[in-house]
Parts: sequence; C-alpha cells; structure tokens
Amino acid sequence: MAPLDDRAVSEGAAIAALVLLTVAVTASVGVGVLLVETGPDNEFDAELSYQYFDGRQALLVTYEEGQNLTAGNVVFRGASEVTWADVGSLNESDTITPGANAQLSPNNAYGAEVTESTNITVVYVQDGNETQLDTWTGPDS
Repeated sequence: MAPLDDRAVSEGAAIAALVLLTVAVTASVGVGVLLVETGPDNEFDAELSYQYFDGRQALLVTYEEGQNLTAGNVVFRGASEVTWADVGSLNESDTITPGANAQLSPNNAYGAEVTESTNITVVYVQDGNETQLDTWTGPDS
C-alpha cells in the first residue's frame, strides 16, 4: 500500500476544481435566465366573460378587464368569423374598454347560431401576428 502523502490530487486543487465548477454552473444558469425569451412583445391581457342564451341561440361576450384593445383587431372565430367592430356596432379603430359587450347571434354580422356545442375562439390580430385571448366551449365552460 502506498503512503498516504502520495495522493494524485492535492486537497487545494480539488477544492479549486469544485469552486470553479460551481461558478461555471451558476453563471450558465444566470445567462440562461437573462436570455430566455418571455414571449413576443405583442402579448395582450384580456379577461372575457360569456352569457349564453339558448332560446335566442346567441352569446353575449363582455370584456371584463385588461388593456384597451382595438375593435377591428379582436376576431371571433366559430361557425363564422367576425370582428368585435362588426358585431359591436363600432368602427374598426374604436377602442374596446372593460365593460364593453359584443353579441354573437344569427341576427347580426356573426350570422350563425351559437349552440351548446359551438366553440368560439377570440384572437387579437395585429400586424400579421395573432394572440389567442380566450376560448368559449359551451355554457358549462
């Protein structure tokens, strides 16, 4: 057996290697956090509520809270595709603020029945980019 003082790596070198490894891992995690893309700058925050009217086959959409949105850029997609401006009697450039309502029904620009099995996707379209704001998947959703 070799004497104990004939080790291949000194204690100082082992500690230095561990410290360098710790610094390298910490630095790489830090750089990764700084460079992580949190999403496009065009993300929109919007909270919508829905009231379904079975007898009228209609859906009332209320903009509850979020930033102001342009009516011509908010698109409802379901059996038909229309903007908030189309069904809300607004100009394309008008602003939608919290408390605003839009109705989807066969009797307005939407032009199709909204049933319990209808799916409505609400998207914000701007400069060719789309951001999904919400989806309605029936009265129990």
